[in-house]
Amino acid sequence: MKINKFLLVSLLLISSPAFSQINNNCLKEKSLSLTISSHKRWRWVSIRMKKPIKIDHIPKRFGMWFTPDADFALKPHVVFQDAQGETFRFLYQMGFRGVPDSGGYLEVPLSKPEKIGEKNVRGRNGNIDPPLEFVGLDIPNRYPVHHKTVIIDNLTIDGKIAEGFQRGRRWYVADKGGAEKVIIKLVSSPPAAQFVPPDQFQWKIPDNLIYNSDFELDQNGDGLPEGWRAVTKNNVPNGTEKKALFSPEAIGGLHRWETKGQGSLHSMSFKVSSGKWYGWQTTVEKIRPNTIYSITLWYKQPRPYAMHVVAFEKIYSLKNMFKEQPEHWVRMSMLIDSGPCSGQGEISIICQGPGKFWIDHVELYEGTSGIGYERARMMLYYYYDVEISPDMISPVSFGYEHLFHRQTAPEYLEFVLDLPPQVEGKGYWAANPWRDCTDKTTLTKKIIKRNGEPYSRYVVRMPFSARGGYKPFTLPVGYRVGGLIRDGWNRYGEVGVYSGITSLRWFLNTNETEGQFYGYYFVRWPARGQRSAGHQPEREFRMKIVRIPEVPKPERFLIALDIKAREFKVRPDWEKDFRRIGVKRFGGEAPKDISWSKKISEAIVKSGFDGIWPWTWLAKDYAKYPDSRGIGIDGKKLNSYSLSYRGPGFKDFIERLKRYVDGGVYQVILNDEVSWKSFDPRSSVYFKKVFKKIYPDEPYIDPIEFEKNPQKFPKHHAIWNDYFGGMYAQAILEVKKEVEKYMRSKGINQNFRFSASSTGLFMSKIKIPAAIQPAQKVIEEVLIQPYIYWGYKSFKGNPKRVGDAISQSVNSSKKKGIKIKNIPLISPGLSYTNPSCQLDPRSQMKYQILEGALAGMDGYQVYAGNDIDLGDLRYMALANGLIVKYEDIILNGHSIDDITFEGLPPELKMLRSLRARRLGERTLIWAADYTTYESVPTLIKIRVPVDKAMVVLDAESGLEIDRLTPRKNVLNVEVKEERGRLLLVQPAS
Repeated sequence: MKINKFLLVSLLLISSPAFSQINNNCLKEKSLSLTISSHKRWRWVSIRMKKPIKIDHIPKRFGMWFTPDADFALKPHVVFQDAQGETFRFLYQMGFRGVPDSGGYLEVPLSKPEKIGEKNVRGRNGNIDPPLEFVGLDIPNRYPVHHKTVIIDNLTIDGKIAEGFQRGRRWYVADKGGAEKVIIKLVSSPPAAQFVPPDQFQWKIPDNLIYNSDFELDQNGDGLPEGWRAVTKNNVPNGTEKKALFSPEAIGGLHRWETKGQGSLHSMSFKVSSGKWYGWQTTVEKIRPNTIYSITLWYKQPRPYAMHVVAFEKIYSLKNMFKEQPEHWVRMSMLIDSGPCSGQGEISIICQGPGKFWIDHVELYEGTSGIGYERARMMLYYYYDVEISPDMISPVSFGYEHLFHRQTAPEYLEFVLDLPPQVEGKGYWAANPWRDCTDKTTLTKKIIKRNGEPYSRYVVRMPFSARGGYKPFTLPVGYRVGGLIRDGWNRYGEVGVYSGITSLRWFLNTNETEGQFYGYYFVRWPARGQRSAGHQPEREFRMKIVRIPEVPKPERFLIALDIKAREFKVRPDWEKDFRRIGVKRFGGEAPKDISWSKKISEAIVKSGFDGIWPWTWLAKDYAKYPDSRGIGIDGKKLNSYSLSYRGPGFKDFIERLKRYVDGGVYQVILNDEVSWKSFDPRSSVYFKKVFKKIYPDEPYIDPIEFEKNPQKFPKHHAIWNDYFGGMYAQAILEVKKEVEKYMRSKGINQNFRFSASSTGLFMSKIKIPAAIQPAQKVIEEVLIQPYIYWGYKSFKGNPKRVGDAISQSVNSSKKKGIKIKNIPLISPGLSYTNPSCQLDPRSQMKYQILEGALAGMDGYQVYAGNDIDLGDLRYMALANGLIVKYEDIILNGHSIDDITFEGLPPELKMLRSLRARRLGERTLIWAADYTTYESVPTLIKIRVPVDKAMVVLDAESGLEIDRLTPRKNVLNVEVKEERGRLLLVQPAS
């Protein structure tokens, strides 16, 4: 059986003197050690015997620890008993992608282990032991178990390999029933590693073992970072057999200490020619044998597997890259096993040509954490320069992460920001990805001296609390927290997810109109127990002054911005700030305090905005109201909502909207809904009504019947797929009637308005528009799904693909006569501290907005990224100013396709974008080149058919670029600092 090495999860289950000492009061017989390895991922695992019985309480003495992960990497799960009362206890180390061949542990006390499989051997209870029979694996899981089957690839008992069972036999998880019996016999097997009991655990965890891991230090001024050296013929990395892993004759390349890093001032780059390899190397100390380490690296590579990490005499090839943009930073983390290596060792980064490679932030920690243990840190990810402006309050967003053992977690963390006199801190906002945990009362300020100059020190004390603040949590490499993966780079395929798990946003103010200034930041925490107080080494960042253009309010084009409710309080002058960049409406969460909600809603309208439309759900409480659940084709209840339901949960939704009315909110966005399809009788009655209206002469067939063979009944099936959108809208019409009746009773003579981003209203997927006809009566605008997120695999971080998706939705709506506006939901370029963009994340905001505008969208909404900063808002303003200036062409014009690239190479088809809209004799053109990450001067040639003399203007500056005639109609467009240009073609006269 072939095993995928990246999915191999080995659970090394072992007996040791340390553990025996812990358990010597309860175990008299010799204990066995068991190893199971599998190419599937496990989370909780326990061996399952015949008729297993769960024992809820696990005595403390059964606990086992593995240095240095202490109480979280290995956890007791449950104790099982077989029919004769013998116990199997299991502890584990989490299995992740790239986990090495060691990890979890199982203690199996048996009466006479050397007699396993033999007859007439009595157990501790005096009964005859049958041959050892493994019935299956029990895998309870907090998250969905994607792999319902676990394949046993290897099994070892007491240091001996178990043979004689059928390899490849499927062992099912508990909810799938039992499996085939396995009778084992034992042969020799190599020895394994050791435990450390809790009373011997060392609280002082080593720091990052790699010196100058950020390449920032150059103490001798030779232009090369301290602690690193080029790989030469004399230090080619060796493998386990002490043979060179790469040919010394093929070494060759150039390295450079770059003045631009990933969130820092410096990084390292390499240029390697074809057929050659080159690399960089550093020495690490205090390596312990048979120990798990996590290694983390930011890098760029031109091809998958062109870069390699060599650690502990093993090669780890790097697969991931930003496929359509190799000049983009990518992060990887992996677990590696030191094996027999101890003391001093080498870490090498090897690059195989041809191409240019970059590396930064190389970190090595003992254990499974990518940030170390008993520590916290905040990071200005991706950028070293932040933008601030005198024109509006400037948000600066940091990601922060922390890892403390529960018994030693500090009572609070303090986040420290030092600012020069020219910059003032006006407030802060802190949150886990979806929860606001800001407490403004914890913000303090005092004046300190830095190099003899006065600085303002702002400190946010974030206490541990049940409702928010910081929470001591574990963050092993690969671990899911709130649905995010620390460094998986595989959640959306080619584009990955880097989790700056928590976001801290500072709001800064300056009166300076030009220049740059420097700030500093770090996290600190108090002592607790045996653990002393600590702090993150402080980091520097540079603040650059920029100016924000003032955007007139658009007449019809909708510009909406999601904003957290608390931000209205912590951001001073929010009215002036958001009005300046052209915002018309606010989205996000509705304030829970009705009096505060009413106050802020009135202030929004008074300031000239359209209002606020919070996200809400009709169908999210199906778990709370079991009667609301849909019914599957098999007659069983579904984990979803039936749109025919009108019980207490439906009435609760109406009451929720009435509370919005009390808070001054008269419009909402209906958020993502779970699947609606239901075969309950009332839904079928509604379906029959819709079907007969569309096909009055066709025979009606019950949905349960035709969905058994949908290919045989294409008309029925097509309506069945679409009509839930109409049924959804019908439910909302009933809600609207009740809510507006309530509004009239309160003397409010307005309509309650709905928008939707729900799955049943995908414009591009609807085949029978008549089936969703009620939606056009109740849905004012629709936020097209899927969202335009930086991370979605279909977009690959590419603005052209964003424009293509919006164009598809716009065209689909028009062709089908669906009169619902197209308002895509766009995410900031740098969201949740993940730089998954084709280009610079800030400027990407401008490109994707203009791509959508030229594709025909009626507006857009920006999703509330926790790390949105002034750069994102500035590029929004630049795009908005152009949209307002040419709003008539964008909204009243029509898309044309007779303008084409001249001589476009096939490989650039998805990396260059050309869109045009025409109104009368004026044509607006967006021409962009997304082939390079950095701003490289590029010449784009496009053919613009004209029937008379026309002038071409740069739409942003108004300056003339060229003139066209029917015979001279090829236009040369030069792209420089920005990757795209908006052009206006109009009659020369």
